[in-house]
Amino acid sequence: MTDPLLAQDLQKLLALLQEGPKTHGELMTTMRLSSARIASLIRNLQQRGQIYAPRCVADSRGRTVNLWELRNTESIPEPGKI
Repeated sequence: MTDPLLAQDLQKLLALLQEGPKTHGELMTTMRLSSARIASLIRNLQQRGQIYAPRCVADSRGRTVNLWELRNTESIPEPGKI
């Protein structure tokens, strides 16, 4: 059984990535979650093969950060089926 809050957060992150690639910081700001929570969600979805970071961009400090995107954009699973 999946934690309902986890399923909800995963669903929101996937929905945001359907709009286009996003950095960790953009996801954190948009979802209003901690950096650790976003990292956990990204790790979870990456391990499932649902998202990946095929390229990087420079942040405001010039550091390289991953640009996350959906691996398969056919459809987003319904809540509870993640």
